[in-house]
Amino acid sequence: MSILIQVPVRWKQVIDRLSAEADQEAAQAIANLAQNATDDRAANAANRSGFRAYRAGPLSVTGATTILFDTKVFDYLNEYVPATGTWTPTVSGPYIITAGVGYSTNQADGTTIDLDIMNGTNRARYFYFNKIGGLVAPAFNGADVFNVTVGDTYTVRIGGHAAASPILAGDAATWFAALWQGR
Repeated sequence: MSILIQVPVRWKQVIDRLSAEADQEAAQAIANLAQNATDDRAANAANRSGFRAYRAGPLSVTGATTILFDTKVFDYLNEYVPATGTWTPTVSGPYIITAGVGYSTNQADGTTIDLDIMNGTNRARYFYFNKIGGLVAPAFNGADVFNVTVGDTYTVRIGGHAAASPILAGDAATWFAALWQGR
């Protein structure tokens, strides 16, 4: 059995008007969300901090030496200075910072070569290679996530123990990079 209810014309007009207003409010809310997302993407793109640089020519290293990566691949906010090998971020937040070296050395077994990511004069992270049993690795690298503050200064230093004197390769195998991982 079906029941037919007749709605007065006036009520139908009110229901239709409220429905249309609700549709307009929903459409405006969706448009606002889309605009906010677009604004966030544009703001983040404008603040996208990061760079990559490599050393173009070979470098003979004696003792702890800051590596000057003289060739920029990219530098979004012009934060890396090749003449000093220093990266000074202008945006705080989480970053992946990474570095690698290609090298040759004819040191004795037991020689350790350090690759240090420095924040000012402090070693923020280090990676090392230990020559064992005649093994010679042509390259090594490391990466970590750092919580960076505006004004920090990062460099990469290579050094070693037991008088290691590596010759750094002058190609894209010797590099330094950082990329902001914020929203």
